Amino acid sequence: MIEINLLPKDLQRSRFHVKLDKNLVMVLSGCVALIGVMAIYSYFFQARTLSMLDKKLAISRAETAKYTSEIVKIDEISRKKEQILSRMTTIQLLDKNREYWVSLLGDLADRVPEYVWLTSIRQAAEATPVTQATPNTPVAAQPTTIASGSRSTLEGYSFSLNAMATFLIRLKKSDYFANIEIASIKLQQLEKADAYNFKLNCDLVTPAIENVDIQTAQAANTVQNQF
Repeated sequence: MIEINLLPKDLQRSRFHVKLDKNLVMVLSGCVALIGVMAIYSYFFQARTLSMLDKKLAISRAETAKYTSEIVKIDEISRKKEQILSRMTTIQLLDKNREYWVSLLGDLADRVPEYVWLTSIRQAAEATPVTQATPNTPVAAQPTTIASGSRSTLEGYSFSLNAMATFLIRLKKSDYFANIEIASIKLQQLEKADAYNFKLNCDLVTPAIENVDIQTAQAANTVQNQF
């Protein structure tokens, strides 16, 4: 339809017309198409990479499940090996200290007075060797050490405090015990008789041992003698 505007030019409604160059339109269309192609390629590339990773993960899980029993067996063998080595170290320590423990228990038995008896001797579970000189004793021919850190203990009973005091005096004269302290004393009824249950903390003077890891052996096993 043909429209004729008879109004003056200053009153005529102006119209906005946008004209785009054909070359610009083609360039913009090409850019949009290129971006779309790149987006599609990136999506498929990422999907393919993710699929490959999922396959590798599935293969790794299958291999792990396949060798789980072997891994458990290897861990069990390693644990048993550590236990055997620990026991061997302890046996070496006890073998080299055999004469020492016989002498220590013999010395201790001679110092226990009447009306006193011991129930247990427990060596410190952890020890740090500290060099110390000792008087002339059967074990003094070798360098000696005092086990420090956690304390060794003596436990027992006494029918009287005087007998307990006698035992402490005799024990302090021994070359096998040092830094003796009373940890606890409790009066208890033992077989229809009153007796003092006591616990003593002390350091054991032990001979130095070469080529044996004393700390590992003592940490693995606590040497306890009851008589």
